[in-house]
Amino acid sequence: MRYDSSTPRKFGVRRTTIPDPLDGAKMTPDATNTDAEKNKGRRVTVDLTPAAAAEVDRLKSITGLTTADIFRHSMSLFRIYVNAKEHEEELRIVNPGNTGVQTRIELPISVATHA
Repeated sequence: MRYDSSTPRKFGVRRTTIPDPLDGAKMTPDATNTDAEKNKGRRVTVDLTPAAAAEVDRLKSITGLTTADIFRHSMSLFRIYVNAKEHEEELRIVNPGNTGVQTRIELPISVATHA
């Protein structure tokens, strides 16, 4: 959904810095894990559609990132989205050249709120 300057709205601005997904990433281990498993991350295998695989390749060529890095950054953005939804907030993209135009990001998921 797009918002333009013809709709009078007042928005507060809060900047969020996306943390480096490679910086100290750790998982909370299960009580049944061994010490070696507690310090180990998790390998994930995902089957992508041809369109999704092509998009990953496009992002790799534009950014120079690895596939793993692209998915780590994706997780960071998804975490920010879920955190916002938990607090009944919105995630928006603002055009710096025209701050009256905003795009609200909505994903087809349900998130329990903690307002």
